[in-house]
Amino acid sequence: MTFINTKGMAFFGPGSEWFWAALQFTALAITFIAIYRQLRTARSSHSVEQVALYTRQFDEERMARYQLTILLALRDKVDIPLGAGVSVGNYFEGLASLGRSGHLDIKLLWRVFGLVTVRWWTVLEPFVQRQRVANGVSVFEDFEWLAGMLTSMDRRAGRNLTIDAAYVANWLVGGAIESLQDN
Repeated sequence: MTFINTKGMAFFGPGSEWFWAALQFTALAITFIAIYRQLRTARSSHSVEQVALYTRQFDEERMARYQLTILLALRDKVDIPLGAGVSVGNYFEGLASLGRSGHLDIKLLWRVFGLVTVRWWTVLEPFVQRQRVANGVSVFEDFEWLAGMLTSMDRRAGRNLTIDAAYVANWLVGGAIESLQDN
């Protein structure tokens, strides 16, 4: 039994059109695969650069001072100063806006900034609620959305860490202020 009829098969000249069409299709498929892999690598590299940039921004001295100001206000049971609250909130709002619009991978944000984002949302939520009431505007909506997304991703991954006022109080007692002062 013959599965492939090789009689009359031509690779050059008349009747070889099938061979050249198949060869072109193969070359085109390989080219598309190479372009796809190159674009994927470029996108991955860009995401890593963005995360590195946001990590550097979060670790800068000015941001550490804003965070310290907020934590000292919490410790002293006074209102969070407007400038510090808005600056830290704007940082996370920027991250959240990029994630929500698809410019930053949510899974990557979850892995790198998950705990930090949810913890700072818990710290700033009373401040945000007061700002919403005072200004009549929904401020930091994307920040709130991101904290909710990251919390639900934690639950799906089996991480049942509850970040609430008690957690934040333990974080403060555990040396959060001293760590920022050292920085």
